Amino acid sequence: MPEHQVGAANALTSATWSVMLALGAALGGLVSGSWGIYPAFAIDAATFLVSALVLSRIRLAVKPALVVHVRDVTARHVLQQYLEGLRYFKHHIEVAVTATHKAALVLCFGAPLEVVSVSIALEVFTLGEGGALGLGLIYAVAGLGTGLGPIVGRYFVGDHLPSLRWSIALGYGLAIIGLLIVSTMHSLTVVLVGVFVRACGSGLLWVFSTQILLQTVAPQVRGRIFSTEIALSMLMSAVGASMGGYYLEWLDIAGAVQWMAALTVVPGLLWVGWLLAGPNRD
Repeated sequence: MPEHQVGAANALTSATWSVMLALGAALGGLVSGSWGIYPAFAIDAATFLVSALVLSRIRLAVKPALVVHVRDVTARHVLQQYLEGLRYFKHHIEVAVTATHKAALVLCFGAPLEVVSVSIALEVFTLGEGGALGLGLIYAVAGLGTGLGPIVGRYFVGDHLPSLRWSIALGYGLAIIGLLIVSTMHSLTVVLVGVFVRACGSGLLWVFSTQILLQTVAPQVRGRIFSTEIALSMLMSAVGASMGGYYLEWLDIAGAVQWMAALTVVPGLLWVGWLLAGPNRD
């Protein structure tokens, strides 16, 4: 793929994921809220079979960036390659900092809010069996936000690196505002508005941090950089989900969401400070 098309491909991938999240969550909530969880599980299992069939028909002819003979593929060789990727972080500090945004997102509010959303749907605004319909609506609106936020943002900033960096700062701001709106618990409509605003912010964070890495990381190490980034975000997702449970033990639902907003201020301010310190190079 030509380098000038990487940004468009990244945005398209994000939009596809978000649309599937919105549709899947809405349909899942409708099915489980109307018929119960067992039909929902059965339909969900069937979709994986369909996905496997579709994937089996994909044919790719990709030339690997690193030419390695089969006899050279040892555990030691793989470890050396991975360590080379980590050393890339050491010599490219901006790449290392940018690669932490997804981890900050899921730790501060992404994973905790998923846990708290279950309580919102089950205890506060209950729609459908066990609140399943309400939870489906929350996830559907989140899918819309994560899709529309980056699409609108990309219309204004394109592939301009300084603008992409400041858009991430905007993403943190939108996430904080959305969380504060959710924390009012005024009505389900207000909660959904807050979820949408928050999701627009998290979409900017996720997609534009990926875009910056695609434009600044050398192609031969991209795989190792992105695998490290995703591994860190998955680890922080597990920690964040545990934090969401503890929030509900210590605080009420509104207080838990407010605490997420306060915690999100930290990486947001750190990123703004980093930008003001002068890394805005083209």
